[in-house]
Amino acid sequence: MIYSWYCAEVINDILAPKLIGKNPLDIAGCDNVSVPEWRIVQNTDDASIVKAFGGIEIVLWDIRGKVWNQPLYQHLSNLMRDGRNLDEIK
Repeated sequence: MIYSWYCAEVINDILAPKLIGKNPLDIAGCDNVSVPEWRIVQNTDDASIVKAFGGIEIVLWDIRGKVWNQPLYQHLSNLMRDGRNLDEIK
């Protein structure tokens, strides 16, 4: 089991250095530099990076909503209505 204190260590020690200087509005780009390819994650017993990035991703979506001055639920419902994937949004 991965505990939140362990995810905090993963964020501070592994993920944060990779994300410094990256555009927080480019969630897919942040994902690409932070999380290994899914086929690699599936072949390991340690999914801590993926779980820790989940917390970061929530913050990135929150930042995007604040920058666009739009509640996240409204932004996501517009995406779904338009039939777009979350990864397509820049």
